[in-house]
Amino acid sequence: MSSTTAAAPSWPELKADHPIIALFQKLPEILTASEGYNEIWGINLAGPTTTTTTATATTNGSANGATEESTEKSAPVEQPSFSTALILQKFLRANSNDLGKSFSQLKDTLTWRKEFFSPGGESSKGWSDSKFEGIGYTTVITHKNGDRKVVSWNIYGAAKDIKATFGNLDEFIRWRVNLMESSLKLLHLESATEPIPDYGTGVDQYQSLQVHDYMNVSFLRLPSEVKTASKKTIQMFARYYPETLERKFFVNVPMIMSWVYLLMKKVVASETMKKLEMLGAGKELASWLGEDIPEMYGGKAQPLDAGDNGVQSPTDVDGAAAAKEEEATKTEEAPVAPPKDEVAQPDAPKDEAPKEDAPKEQATKEDALTEDAPKENGVAAEPVQEPESKPVDVTTETAPAAPIEPLPLTEPATAQPVVTEQTSKPSEVVAAPEDAVAPATALSEVPIPAPVPVLEKKDDAPAVETEKKE
Repeated sequence: MSSTTAAAPSWPELKADHPIIALFQKLPEILTASEGYNEIWGINLAGPTTTTTTATATTNGSANGATEESTEKSAPVEQPSFSTALILQKFLRANSNDLGKSFSQLKDTLTWRKEFFSPGGESSKGWSDSKFEGIGYTTVITHKNGDRKVVSWNIYGAAKDIKATFGNLDEFIRWRVNLMESSLKLLHLESATEPIPDYGTGVDQYQSLQVHDYMNVSFLRLPSEVKTASKKTIQMFARYYPETLERKFFVNVPMIMSWVYLLMKKVVASETMKKLEMLGAGKELASWLGEDIPEMYGGKAQPLDAGDNGVQSPTDVDGAAAAKEEEATKTEEAPVAPPKDEVAQPDAPKDEAPKEDAPKEQATKEDALTEDAPKENGVAAEPVQEPESKPVDVTTETAPAAPIEPLPLTEPATAQPVVTEQTSKPSEVVAAPEDAVAPATALSEVPIPAPVPVLEKKDDAPAVETEKKE
């Protein structure tokens, strides 16, 4: 009983002048530029193990040392591994076998991948799974021709918040690149066994399909964030993912989306433009791919979200954000203790309007009028009730002169009456005129003065008329 093992896949032997050999010999220079980073789509590139040398045989046939014959024998051409040749062939086909362009693109790709995928690189930052939930899937279908196909689905119309999804460009690129990587992993390039034909001689069978569904996306009011993210994605994939797209389908899009074609024509090779198909309705997709796609696209398969078809962030960005927000909330709610050396100061007393004491002189005269009021027919006169006094407004204007008040009846009558004014001026003695009437000598002859109203405002002061005595 004998056991057999599957032989490792091998590429047909390549001659020294083949484009794959030429690019293979430049691989050490490329890996130096990428600082040794050599991983691409699940394959680790390996350069030549030996340096190509030329052996020269010289035959000395005469005494004077003249060379009679010189022949050059080339050493056997070192062949790249099958996986390395597979990747080199993709870059050569993308550039129509132009060695310089292929070299530059492969170098840029490995340099970018080092920054993006190395430990601690851009991809390790992750993204919010909740923000990109339901808008990206990868599936494996059986094509209508019977071939196995990998399909990447982009359902941008399912985004809960367009600006939130596309607003952070770096986060969007991290998610979109990893979605692309997940579809390439399903191609299993590391276990491929069939060589890719040379440029112009056949079809590359190691490519995936893409479907972009724009249902519920308004192109008349398309946010600038969406256009920026789309442009950046197209540029990156054209540069760093050559010959990975078999065909791309745009479904549920209006004719106004022609700006996408105009944009792609500027950054995508003409060969790639031939791979784009724009479909008006989603159900038209079944006529291209067959029935092994979701029912909403005309097929009979389960919905995209029925299985584990999405791409998960390598780090729990949502959990970290929630923990950070919770910590910030606790910090805001925690009471802040005052510094120990800070002493509470009593509140400064509020400014109060100064209180004016009523003139004592006026109060004395009013008391005198009340106590010594004259009696008529043996009945004491009722005391005069004066209105309630209100606070006097303090103004800068000079108060009007108050009317002349009579002397208290308790004072002895004098030949020369004294008039007192309710102002701050000192009392002045007014000399009686020569023809003045003699003062009353009896108490009953003295008339009872009328009550004097209390003046509150300047405008309420009655006009005082002065009678001219004849």
